[in-house]
Amino acid sequence: MKWLKQLFWRRRLYGDLSEEIREHLEEKIEELVAGGMSRKEATHAARREFGNVSLVEEDSQTVWTWPSIENFLMDVRYGLRMLRKSPGFTAAVVLTLALGIGANTAIFSVVNAVLFRQLPIPDRQRVVVLHDQFPSWNMPRTKISPLQFLEFSQKTDLFVSSGALKPINLNLTGREQALRLQVMEATAGLFPTLDIGPILGRAFTINDEARGSAHVALLSHELWRRLFSRDRGAIGARLKLDGDSYEIVGVLPETLETLYPQVEAWVPAKFSAESLTEEHRWYVDYTMVARLRKNVSLQQARAAMGIVAVRFNKEGFKFGIEVRPIVDEQVGDVRGPLYTLLAAVGLVLLVACSNVASLLLARNASRFREIAVRAAIGAGRARLVTQLLTESLLLSFLGGAFGLLLAYASLAGLIRMAVFHCSNSIRARPFSPVGAHGPGKDAERRWTRHRQQSSWTKVTLCSCDVRSCARARAPCRLRSVATEFRKDTRHSAWL
Repeated sequence: MKWLKQLFWRRRLYGDLSEEIREHLEEKIEELVAGGMSRKEATHAARREFGNVSLVEEDSQTVWTWPSIENFLMDVRYGLRMLRKSPGFTAAVVLTLALGIGANTAIFSVVNAVLFRQLPIPDRQRVVVLHDQFPSWNMPRTKISPLQFLEFSQKTDLFVSSGALKPINLNLTGREQALRLQVMEATAGLFPTLDIGPILGRAFTINDEARGSAHVALLSHELWRRLFSRDRGAIGARLKLDGDSYEIVGVLPETLETLYPQVEAWVPAKFSAESLTEEHRWYVDYTMVARLRKNVSLQQARAAMGIVAVRFNKEGFKFGIEVRPIVDEQVGDVRGPLYTLLAAVGLVLLVACSNVASLLLARNASRFREIAVRAAIGAGRARLVTQLLTESLLLSFLGGAFGLLLAYASLAGLIRMAVFHCSNSIRARPFSPVGAHGPGKDAERRWTRHRQQSSWTKVTLCSCDVRSCARARAPCRLRSVATEFRKDTRHSAWL
């Protein structure tokens, strides 16, 4: 602890040192006076023999303390005084750096959350999402029907495993406070496809999907913490959802919330016999996730599914099947724009640094007299450079601090303005764009009439808020936005 005493009590130590030097001088003076010298002559003789008192004090202080720390602190105090003397220059440099650093921090936060964070899926390059496509109605990407899911899964040899899921809302009652839960219906093959299993209990089985089977549910890690405080005894407990009793059979890991941050519970998808008939082929309300076989490439899967889609094409009706990597599904179509935006703000920071460098050069040129005087009284080149660098560091620190505040304030606005595709949180009631009677003119008239009746349709693309996005490390890429689509828009409200 001696070094702490020397660091924080250095003023007291310096006082003791000066007092000791004065005592030595007084003793020498008294000795010379006793030898017959006058006090004035004795004082001069003692000082000549002792040497430069200030230099002796500095050398002694160097032994007792850390001169580099002392010099740095003195440079900081001097730099702050110089910046305070030039408020206009200081404000210009700090504002320039704050704008450049703030813009880069905000944009990089978005890019990092959207593009750079890896999905918690082993061998994620082989996991794909399948969509129906209806170019005739300007619908480039929709969901699929239960019948299509079974056909794509069982009648093709492209996938090792596959799963279907659909978001719903259920009311949790029977507890102290009723809750509106965001629940995901999922088939038993979804979790093997994602290669993500529960941390407690078991996942869904084929028997859980059968009509009339007992109601079971999986809890998200967040809901398990909220309702049961991470109690392992939650397995086997029952929840009352929309009046039905569900047995909790497992708890899913926290990593799954990166993919589905707003899903609080999972229940088995139980397809009705009616939904698997040909008449309901085009009632698209499920998302299909599949894992490609090791010997099947993405291009081969797209070609094979294109052949499957050809048999449904008729005059006046075009149908396609899109096979999309799950990474692109999460990112959406914003990869290129985000990289462009990141490069743009990087260029802004480069211009800001160039402007700040020019301001510093102009200011240092005006301080020629000050630097010359300091060099004349003994300051070395390294000491002068250290002082100038310390002032630059102070400006950088202030600019960075204000830049972070600016980034924090602007990040929420960027999230509100960003309209990214978040497929796992789309809420839209099932709608058949083709109809129960198959493709044809009647289906086109029904779709046109529906669009005319729905001149304004509110669609929630993502239900999360800024806090939940931050809690889940920004996995869903958006804040909750309600986007209104006019009847003449090029986007479909049912995608």
